[in-house]
Amino acid sequence: MSDSPCIFPKSSSLVSTPAIFRPFANAAFCLVGLAGIFVHPVFAQQDTSDTSPGAALQRVTADIKYLSSDELAGRLPGTPQMDVCEKYIVDEFKRIGLKSAVADGSFRQTFNVGDRRVLDPAATSLTLQGPMDEMKLELDTDFRPQFARSPVDVNGELVFVGYGIRSEELNYDEYRNIDVKGKIVVMLRMEPQQQDKSSVFDGDQTSRYAYLQNKVASAADAGAAGIIMVNDGVRPEDDLAPSQTFFDAIGEMPFFHLTRQKFNEVLALQPVVRGNGDKLDSLAKIESAIDKSLEPVSQPIAGWTATLKTASPVVPVLTSNLVGVLEGEGPRADETIIIGGHYDHIGVGAFGSNA
Repeated sequence: MSDSPCIFPKSSSLVSTPAIFRPFANAAFCLVGLAGIFVHPVFAQQDTSDTSPGAALQRVTADIKYLSSDELAGRLPGTPQMDVCEKYIVDEFKRIGLKSAVADGSFRQTFNVGDRRVLDPAATSLTLQGPMDEMKLELDTDFRPQFARSPVDVNGELVFVGYGIRSEELNYDEYRNIDVKGKIVVMLRMEPQQQDKSSVFDGDQTSRYAYLQNKVASAADAGAAGIIMVNDGVRPEDDLAPSQTFFDAIGEMPFFHLTRQKFNEVLALQPVVRGNGDKLDSLAKIESAIDKSLEPVSQPIAGWTATLKTASPVVPVLTSNLVGVLEGEGPRADETIIIGGHYDHIGVGAFGSNA
């Protein structure tokens, strides 16, 4: 290899077999993988003795299928999946006999690509305490918080506020005659009569009252200490939203998502009671009652409290160029051919993506 340094921007090499080097055997190769990741057994099991085009296609196809699989979740730098991918590539470099182009023998040129806010699971919990017992809740199964700039540790009585909507023009206020100061409000996502074309909430189109920032603003104006949001029944497949950075929408308000199943368990023990005495012991019954009457059913969940805790610190995001060398020989051994390619990607996508 020549004395020229192999220092490159982030990317990755999906070159996986020595066969492709043979047309250039007189020159040294510097193979560069730009980004970072861990190994999957498929590489070790691949037979590279067959150098036919068909065999090469099978090997490359196997690499691409694995690296683009759901298991690697889009290969976002700084994630555990990136660590997997990095090890996958480095192990293949070693297996096909490449030397490290990095002095410490690691094949990795590691560098910082910015910062990211992450959830601290050890500091995150949602506890619902009833008159008789404490409800056990599991992170990512029963609940998820949204990222917060500052650590969250709040406790308060539970108050159900329907969809959490206040509208003077529609004479619909789910905070009317309800004291939520210092309390945790539980609200439904979206708005009433979502599938009713004659609804005052813009028919079957989403009105501004369904927007997250408006719901949070109403809760904050009423003095709530935190929000627990439960998905509406129209979109049961979206039961838990991903933990993300919604600062523009939620500001400093502690904000957690809870599954419909878990809040239904609360309602089974402590139903919402309408003015006529009807007991609404499930979200489906509550939604149906509000849709039919367009009357709020807001009220305290008697005897129940919630404690919200979470932290989402900012951490540096590290990733690596992966650089390996295949030494050349003969009259052009002092020349270097550089092959590079990116192995990182956008992960599952940030706010606004399908995720």
